Amino acid sequence: MVAGRPPSPDAFVGRARELANLRGGLDSAVGGRGRLVLLVGEPGIGKTRLADEISALAPAHGALALWGRSWESGGAPPFWPWTQLIRALISHHRRLGRPAPDLPAPLAALLANRPTQPAAEPEQARFQLFTAVGDVLADAAAEQPLVLVLDDLHAADLSSLLLLRFLARDLRTQPWLMVGTYRDVEAAAQPAIATLLAEIAREGERLALGGLSRSETAAYIGAATAAQPKDGTVDAVHHITEGNPLFLTEVARLLGSGCDPDRLRTAIPDEIRTAIRQRLSALSSAARRLLTIAAVIGRDVDRTVLEHLAAAELGENLLPLLDEVKRANALIEAPDGNYRFAHLLVRDTLYEAAGSSERAALHRRAGEALEQLTRMAPTAHLAEMAHHFAEAAGAGEAVEAVHYCQRAGDHALTLLAYEEAARHYRRALACLELRPQDSTRHAEQRCQLLLSLGDAQWGAGELAAMRATFQAAAQTAEALPPQQRGALLARAALGLGGRQQRAHVAYDAAVVTLLEAAEATLPRHDSALRARVLARLAYALYAQPGSATRRQALCREAVAMARRAGDPHTLRWVLNDWRWALWGPDNLADRLRIADELIGMAERLGDRELLLTEHAWRLVDHLELGDIAAVRAELQVFTELADEIRLPWYHWYVSRFAALLATLEGRFAEAERLAADGLATAQRVQHQDSFLIYATQMMTVRVEQGRFDELETGLQGLVAQYPAVPVWRYLLAYLHAEQGWTAQTRQELDRIAGNDFVDVPDDYLRLPNLAYLAEVVAFLGD
Repeated sequence: MVAGRPPSPDAFVGRARELANLRGGLDSAVGGRGRLVLLVGEPGIGKTRLADEISALAPAHGALALWGRSWESGGAPPFWPWTQLIRALISHHRRLGRPAPDLPAPLAALLANRPTQPAAEPEQARFQLFTAVGDVLADAAAEQPLVLVLDDLHAADLSSLLLLRFLARDLRTQPWLMVGTYRDVEAAAQPAIATLLAEIAREGERLALGGLSRSETAAYIGAATAAQPKDGTVDAVHHITEGNPLFLTEVARLLGSGCDPDRLRTAIPDEIRTAIRQRLSALSSAARRLLTIAAVIGRDVDRTVLEHLAAAELGENLLPLLDEVKRANALIEAPDGNYRFAHLLVRDTLYEAAGSSERAALHRRAGEALEQLTRMAPTAHLAEMAHHFAEAAGAGEAVEAVHYCQRAGDHALTLLAYEEAARHYRRALACLELRPQDSTRHAEQRCQLLLSLGDAQWGAGELAAMRATFQAAAQTAEALPPQQRGALLARAALGLGGRQQRAHVAYDAAVVTLLEAAEATLPRHDSALRARVLARLAYALYAQPGSATRRQALCREAVAMARRAGDPHTLRWVLNDWRWALWGPDNLADRLRIADELIGMAERLGDRELLLTEHAWRLVDHLELGDIAAVRAELQVFTELADEIRLPWYHWYVSRFAALLATLEGRFAEAERLAADGLATAQRVQHQDSFLIYATQMMTVRVEQGRFDELETGLQGLVAQYPAVPVWRYLLAYLHAEQGWTAQTRQELDRIAGNDFVDVPDDYLRLPNLAYLAEVVAFLGD
């Protein structure tokens, strides 16, 4: 069975080696070991046709083929190829009278085009979605092997490619053959796309398709013209087309129409567009106009939109015109009743033939048509409307473009398609610059877009770009009148200071300055926003020496304000910042109270992930108390919740905590195994600190084993890489002391004591820092 496959009108000729490769991949998938094959080449070379051929062979092997295609003309919703693929799976189940697959919540939300309820961290939320897609496909593959075809990946959104990379990494354990197609020239012109495709290719293999051979060219012409071509004709055709099947199709049509083969020698592949125009010139003027309108809609043409746009010019009865363009093989009717251009070059030839002003006018009409046709449910078409209005935007006229690009970005953000959201916001900002810029409204709107762009960049992990964006938003906000300035400046400050990927690494003066400016600008009365700014300012001051008293005051004010506001979400935010801002040996009782309060809140709200997080915090608190029985009890609860939620992210924490207990009890071999298991899981969820955490675990084990000679190089690297984290230098000094190296130990101690130990931070690592230093000074007798 093949689900979601596009129509394939062309004969299949040649490609014996490539098809044998794909057949081998299909056999491997049927045997339970998946493979990924990327088909790469120029337009018209036959990538999709080859993928179609292996799909057609799937049923004979007991496999189900599912297709998803990227939208090449812009305006597709996020994760569009994957949405098509999963919908094809659902349709397959329905055709067989089976219940639809049980969709996990994040995937169900994506297919329904409704917001996902994200977890606290974007990478964690997106991991849930990616895992959900993998689980659904794995369940389907348990019934029968799968051939998953993702067509035109050069046109995919970055979020879709990230999902492909995620699934490809576990492919060898799944009965799937994954086939992707893309045009390498178009991919190379987009650095982010090219980089991701290169990473994906490393998980499988890349088949570059060239032109058909001379003998294959002869067979192709014979199949297309129903006549055996002469040798001279074959030579001429192969020379000018270089065996490109699309070019062969156009040349074969010329031969079939009586063109003198000798005239073909004057043609070159670049003139295929001329051949296409010549072929389409035989159509009626109304049919050509219909095709021009279709070309503006895109390569994939929604029938309803086409009929709506064309009816005003060409009349209500479009069936004769549709039949005419289908007979000319310009448009192909898809199984769902919509249309698709036979090839992108056909669409591009028509699109480029229209002048820029005509294209802009048609794009505007297409956007307006979508507004009317989707008035009751516009969400699924926001990206399309954003695309059309942006293409129609001109000097001083971009209101709709900004509006829909912003809405499309907001929607992509709720679907966890962070890269796609960022693309929409950047386009909205570009369109905004086409409008008059001398108004407060313009600056305020620019600030709002920058804030949204920063949120999207945070989700995408583009931290340097995110920082620059929030700083630009703050500069824009500072130029606004006071009544607009406060809230926007506060959001910029929270964006810059509330998106830290590592806690307490270094004091960031820019973040502190901006949070202080926001606090001074906001109205003095109670508000959730002000409470958050106060708490985050305390957090940002953590690494500043001598700030403990100020942090205490800020946290007290923020928590009291959040309680008066009566907003559980704000209270959760503020309490969490309080815990981080005051984390040290002296506030253990406060931290336990916060964990208890948030556990109660989680139980009332039914928030299983908050409940799990707080049990982790309470585990750490009991560990500091030395209450190992309580630690074991918390770990038991945490493990049960992690098993219930079924996300590897939390199982990584289970491995880490279990490794910690094993180390404390001297079960070092088990601790190493658990740490390695945790590292494998963490690398799957792509946590940026996974190896650092693993290295810390292994250093602790090696210290307890007395294997100091294995630690020197690694510790020197950590000291150099993390100069703002002093524990590594203290540990290095302790290591030298344990090895009896007096000179090296003295050298490290002199560095640490250079400011009379004032630089020893009063933070959550103060006790281990002092413990290491105590061993060092005892060794030196200092």
